[in-house]
Amino acid sequence: MSAGWHTDAIATAAAVPVVVGDRVVVADRDGGLVGVDAGSGDEVWRWQAPREIEPVIAAAGDAVITSVPEQDDPRLCLVAASDGVQRWCREVGVRALGMGDLGRPLLGGNGDMVVTFALDGVARAFDADLGEPAWDVVLEQTDDVIAPSALLVAGDVAVFGTHGTSADGTGEVIALNLSDGGERWRAPFDASLGDHGFVAHGSDVVVHAAGRVASFDLETGEPRWDTTLSDAPVASYSMIAGPPGIVDDLVVVVPRVTLAIPGEGVVLVGLDASSGEEPWSQPEPPLVAAMARAGSYASLGALDGSPVLVGEDLSEFDPETGDVVRTTELGLEAGQPFVAAGAGLVVVDGDGRVRRIGAHGGP
Repeated sequence: MSAGWHTDAIATAAAVPVVVGDRVVVADRDGGLVGVDAGSGDEVWRWQAPREIEPVIAAAGDAVITSVPEQDDPRLCLVAASDGVQRWCREVGVRALGMGDLGRPLLGGNGDMVVTFALDGVARAFDADLGEPAWDVVLEQTDDVIAPSALLVAGDVAVFGTHGTSADGTGEVIALNLSDGGERWRAPFDASLGDHGFVAHGSDVVVHAAGRVASFDLETGEPRWDTTLSDAPVASYSMIAGPPGIVDDLVVVVPRVTLAIPGEGVVLVGLDASSGEEPWSQPEPPLVAAMARAGSYASLGALDGSPVLVGEDLSEFDPETGDVVRTTELGLEAGQPFVAAGAGLVVVDGDGRVRRIGAHGGP
C-alpha cells in the first residue's frame, strides 16, 4: 500500500474529490481545479476557471466536468484529468443547474457524453469531445413543485431522480439512453429522491430515500427488490452525504433520523444486494448516534472490504455482522467529503487540506 500523504492545495470543503485514473481532482478555494497524483499527493496541474466554479466536479471518462455559474451565461467546462488541459467550456442555456439534496449541481458523464439536470426540468447532454449540444429532454414540470434531485451515469444509461409534489412526496426514477436521450424506462418511487440516494451495483441501480431501498435493472427498469426498513425513523433529516455504501454484494445504508428526537432510532443497516434481505442492523452505532445528536453529516462508503463512516473520526464495520471493528481518530470536522482511492480514502479536512488515509486509518 502506498504511503499516506497530504497536499498544500486548499480545497473547497463542500466539494467531493474525484478520482480519475491516477489523478485525484479537487475544487480549490481560488475558483479552479487542482489535479494531484493519487500515489504521491504531488500537485500535477492547476486549472483556473473563467470565473469561480461551483463547488462540485464529476468524472466524465478520462476528464472532469464542472459548472461555472455566470449570471447571464452559466457554463459547463470539461478538463482533462491527466494534465488539466481545458477541452471546452459551453453555455448550458439555463441560468440555474439543478441542485441535489446536499446542494450539488447535477452533473455526470462518460467518455462520450456529459449530462446535466437543470431547474427547468430539462436533462441536457453535450458531446464530450467538442461540447456541442447532443440532446435535451423535458422530464418534469417545476410549476407543480417537482424538482430535479438526482443524476447517475452508468454505462450507456443516464438515470434521473425527481422530487415529488409537496402534497404527496412521490418521485420518479427515469432512465434515458445516453446516446440519444430516448426514454428507456421510468418507475414511480413513493418518496422524494435525493442526490444521496443513487448508486450503481453491477447491472442494477440501487435507490435509497426515506427508509426505503429498492433495486432496478439498469437496462429494463424491472424491479429487483424493494425493502422498507422496519426500524427506520421518520424521514425528516439526512445525516449521510453521499449514496449508499457498496461492499461486494452488500448495500449499507443509514436511514434518516428525526429532528424532534435526534439520535433516537438511528440504525446502520446491511442489505443483500441481490435480494434486499436484511442480514443485520446495528442500532445507534456510536459515530452515527453522535452525528445525529450534533446535527451534522457523515459520509458513507467502503474501505479495504469494510463499510466505513467518516465523520470527525473513521469507523469501520464488520460486513458480516455490522459490528464496529475499529474507530480511528482523524480530527476532521464532521461531514468532510471523501472518496475511495485504491486501498485508501482521500478526504478534505476542515482547513481544506487534501489528505490520503490508508486502510484502518493508517498511511
